[in-house]
Amino acid sequence: MRTKLYLLVSAGVSVVFGLCFWRNKKAYKAKSWGWIVSKSAIEAALISLCAWKAPAALVAWSTIWFSKPVKTPGLRVLIGILFGAFCEWLIIAKLFELVVLFSVFAIDLVTGTNGFLRHKSDVEREVVCSQENAPIGTLSFTQE
Repeated sequence: MRTKLYLLVSAGVSVVFGLCFWRNKKAYKAKSWGWIVSKSAIEAALISLCAWKAPAALVAWSTIWFSKPVKTPGLRVLIGILFGAFCEWLIIAKLFELVVLFSVFAIDLVTGTNGFLRHKSDVEREVVCSQENAPIGTLSFTQE
């Protein structure tokens, strides 16, 4: 029984890696093969760990990804709520694989060129630049 479980988990992680590799190969054509493989491996590991320990993070990423193209704020919130409820229903109905599939496409919100991690480093860089150009005598907070 334990061998079947290991085979099932390894097959699931391989499918997630394959989907991440396919998506990254299409999205980042100018990058090297090694970079695409390593990015895909990191994304597959992140999705697998979140599926195991924090499925709510996968639902949140999928909901943000699904509602991102909508420009009207009210409609975006409504679609986000409905899609989040749909993802939660999928988890309750034992169709968690579909939520993992959605998160393969949504993970770029975290690790991509316009993702959360990139935005965080841009904001930190802007804070440092704005403090360097602050007028003399103003109160400034530095991060050490």
